[in-house]
Amino acid sequence: MIVRNSTWTWVYCTDENAAAVESPEGLCGYPHNKVAKRIRQGAEHDLEAFFTYAVTGEVPHGTNARVIKPSWWQRLRSRS
Repeated sequence: MIVRNSTWTWVYCTDENAAAVESPEGLCGYPHNKVAKRIRQGAEHDLEAFFTYAVTGEVPHGTNARVIKPSWWQRLRSRS
């Protein structure tokens, strides 16, 4: 869904030894790992919030999502 509804693409992350989705800005997300966490640890790993953040770049209101962005991210966003 992320790749289909955004500009992110599938990549293989050798550092994490896992499939990932990557944004044009170089941010990576690990949807398979997120689903596994949801199954093992429950609703605190909100798949809809993960999807929303990947597609819009905004943390959904009311979630406990942590956003860890590289320092260049804010500079890049300010140019658009």
